[in-house]
Amino acid sequence: MNLRIIVFGIFVALCSVPSLAQQSTYYVVIGVFKVEENAQRFMEYAHTVNVPATYALNPLHNHYYVYVRSTANKGSAYDILKRMQEEGFLDAWVFKGGLGQSAQFSSEHTEIAEAEKPATNLSPTTTITENGTPPVDQPDTNTNGQQVAATDPATATTTPVEKVKPAGKPFMFKLINGSNGKDVMGQVHVLESDRTNKYQGYNGNETVYLTAPNNKGGRWYVTCQVIGFQPIGTVFVYANAEKTYKAAAEQDIVIPLELTRVRKGDYIEMDNVKFFENSNIFKPESSRELDELVAMMVEDPDYKIKLHGHTNGEQDREIVSLTEGQDFFALDPANQRANGSAKTLSTLRAESVKNYLISKGVEGSRISVRGEGGTQPIFDPRGGAASNNDRVEVEITKH
Repeated sequence: MNLRIIVFGIFVALCSVPSLAQQSTYYVVIGVFKVEENAQRFMEYAHTVNVPATYALNPLHNHYYVYVRSTANKGSAYDILKRMQEEGFLDAWVFKGGLGQSAQFSSEHTEIAEAEKPATNLSPTTTITENGTPPVDQPDTNTNGQQVAATDPATATTTPVEKVKPAGKPFMFKLINGSNGKDVMGQVHVLESDRTNKYQGYNGNETVYLTAPNNKGGRWYVTCQVIGFQPIGTVFVYANAEKTYKAAAEQDIVIPLELTRVRKGDYIEMDNVKFFENSNIFKPESSRELDELVAMMVEDPDYKIKLHGHTNGEQDREIVSLTEGQDFFALDPANQRANGSAKTLSTLRAESVKNYLISKGVEGSRISVRGEGGTQPIFDPRGGAASNNDRVEVEITKH
């Protein structure tokens, strides 16, 4: 892809991971409500800004927690917490315990103490409280700062809160497979300049709201790279969007993006497929692009591919690797640990992608792998973007 996303990752040493039987669940919470209807409204608001939230009851305190992720891996929870804060949910926090009508609680189900936090730059507004009690000195708000409902049980009300219409105009980025006219599932990046890598990400074929850009020309720049298709982009003037795309008032402004399939000889850079440090285990955010690759292979059985694994640096290291039947997306005490070369690690990473495809029904005979080690860096191995050298590229060998 043309855009490269630098994601700060947290590696949890296996020697400090408790047994699975002792692990609790970590929830990345973006809102807490006394009234269920308000929790549902806030969840629906999160969906309008492309955050896949859900909610559940904390029966100990009789509050509804709106959350975006539940995981047994503390490092994964804090990775996602940081992303939520970057996307505007500044009051997001991590709850350790259980949620649901029948959840069992004990004195161990408390918020993570300061000493237990991973070494990451969390927002100073992050709230960590005892026993999962939500902060009572701040109102529940949406990401635009508009009050939704009071968190304090003493001031909470059962009066329904009017759903707030998102600011801006409604748009839909229509992703279309140019060869068959079918909708394509994927994400678009909306930028204020073609010289920046800061973007807003939105799902294609869904209604999203955009406000006017801050640049002088009033233009939004749109790029799209769905795995299996050639990159595509467009530019539009925000003020004239209704006229340009012939949208009536209160209707979506539909911006079509016709995608062209990759062909033999093309390379696909899977920029969002990330690994835990010195491992072949995917970080949770890798799933979207992996599933896009699955969709490409399932839709067209004529595709054959070669997966090229890469590492940052060529030095030997201790490698943490999966064994058969383990979770592709989480560190586990049962993961194997052994010293190995950069080439070995890069091969294991390519094989992880292959095994994921096979687990989704793709024939293994259509996939070959090659470990490149650290011989082909795309960034300075000692620079701030060095982690992006840890990657897997897809070569189309037949179509």
